[in-house]
Amino acid sequence: MQPGGRPRVDAAPDDLVGTAGTPSRHARRGRRPGRRHQRVRPRSDEVAQPGLHGADPTGPRGPRGAARRSRAPPTLTHVEDPSQRRVDYADTPFEEGDLAGTPLHQFRHWYSAAVGACVVEPNAMTVATADAGGPSARTVLLKAVDARGFVFYTNQRSRKARAIDADPRVSLLFGWVGMQRQVGVRGLASAVERAETDAYFRSRPYGSRIGAWVSEQSEPVASAAALHERDAQLRRRWPDRGRADDVPTPPHWGGYLVRAWEVEFWQGRASRLHDRLVFLAAAGTPAPLDDPGAWRVERRQP
Repeated sequence: MQPGGRPRVDAAPDDLVGTAGTPSRHARRGRRPGRRHQRVRPRSDEVAQPGLHGADPTGPRGPRGAARRSRAPPTLTHVEDPSQRRVDYADTPFEEGDLAGTPLHQFRHWYSAAVGACVVEPNAMTVATADAGGPSARTVLLKAVDARGFVFYTNQRSRKARAIDADPRVSLLFGWVGMQRQVGVRGLASAVERAETDAYFRSRPYGSRIGAWVSEQSEPVASAAALHERDAQLRRRWPDRGRADDVPTPPHWGGYLVRAWEVEFWQGRASRLHDRLVFLAAAGTPAPLDDPGAWRVERRQP
């Protein structure tokens, strides 16, 4: 019994809210007659403490009123402990004999398999750079791959572009997690020719072409509304007439080509004994991806 003779309702945090945010039957029973709203206090041992897991289910039950003094808000959702997440990898071997003769052919083979497996945006890749301020990484979209290397496009005043200006050494990572595969690339980034940038820019949807002008990428902005207002202004300046040249290519926007000296193909295996087969440029410098004589293969430990 609570002070005043009223029965105490003990409800675990998950019982306080039902489906779609409505009070559950447990919480509804905790209301006093004649009152539309009644706050149901959880027991002191049910109040979440700061940390990854919310409330500690193994901790000792605190004294009555401890939760009230701590003023810690109850946690209504459970956060999974990542250390307990386990995935059993398929034990599919990836042997040297399975490898194509060049990095380009092997990449195209795995990329096509990712497309066939309906991987969401299989051309998404992480681009990692480093400058005097330290390393940084972001996800961009691969827009071309050929004998030269891997091509992506971006604002050339952005943080990544400034980092490439300072140090052109970059790494790429394609993470096809659902297929238990990764492709890692190390190489040198350089701007593509302006004609190549213009040709690709004209192939983009109208909204994407306008967006390249709207955003001063990586710079602060006062509000989302300010960004959308600039978008509206530029749409009035360059209306959509359904033509590829409706919007000019921004002078500060363009492509980067990553010429590789290392391309790693990673296949997940059971018991963490993954297969890692790596193409290494024989000369130690970027090499054509379609030249079998320019590469050697090395197996690395997982």
